[in-house]
Amino acid sequence: MADAKAGPDSINLDYRITTLLLALASREDLLKELNDGQNLDDKDKNKWPRLQKIGFPMDMLKSSMYLFTAKDSGTALAQTQKVMQTLVAINDYCPIDCPSDASLATLTTTAANMSSPLGLPGK
Repeated sequence: MADAKAGPDSINLDYRITTLLLALASREDLLKELNDGQNLDDKDKNKWPRLQKIGFPMDMLKSSMYLFTAKDSGTALAQTQKVMQTLVAINDYCPIDCPSDASLATLTTTAANMSSPLGLPGK
């Protein structure tokens, strides 16, 4: 008889994923860097230098590339960037590069040290 709980084990959520979404949804320049670097060789120093300096691992960027280059995603991210820039301008009088690379790097480092076990699929 098959085990009723058979299936993939639970995993830990890597919170850098949420930080990556925040970075790309709030900063047009970082989304452009991701898109511009997609066809460069992994050894090319021009492949995602700022994103890597902020703390996003190359394998995370490569594996999520298709999500951010889909046409619908690009449209949604462009709108979200406008909303973010407007909110920042209204509330914080911050330049267009908010959140800054340093702020994103701090968030990424913090996120890399967080974990949250996720339950079994479908539970």
